[in-house]
Amino acid sequence: MSVEVKASRGAAKPFVQISSEDQLSDVDGCRLFLVVSAIDAVVKPNGLTLTDYVSEFEKLYAVLDPEAYALWEEAIMATGFDFEDDYSDRRWNIGKNLHFEVAEGFPRIANPPPTGVSSVRYSISLDACSEFAVEEEVLDRLVAERHGPWTN
Repeated sequence: MSVEVKASRGAAKPFVQISSEDQLSDVDGCRLFLVVSAIDAVVKPNGLTLTDYVSEFEKLYAVLDPEAYALWEEAIMATGFDFEDDYSDRRWNIGKNLHFEVAEGFPRIANPPPTGVSSVRYSISLDACSEFAVEEEVLDRLVAERHGPWTN
């Protein structure tokens, strides 16, 4: 399975930004999910820093197989994140997550786009995704089938 994770301000309009035509593309033999996390900036001592959150996710991925961990590590570094950088000036609180399975009929731009169209960026209304909503347990079960249950 593949999971595309997006963040959305809790009080923002219910849309997510898709940054390329490839971002929600089908992958042969793979189920695709979109997870949207509501995030809000908070004042210290509430919330966690970006480094805190990345460290927590690193612990989760470390219990998976080495290939999954290597892919996660490559992806997080590709974003420009560096444990040596100081991210302590902002703290964040993660609220409710919404989970969707990207399947036939999901509101997205088909890939490949028409000839001559490239560098596509678009927004998806979360209301338009409602019929594709799944419970978090669906993703948890798929991960557990492959790697065993998540541990915190």
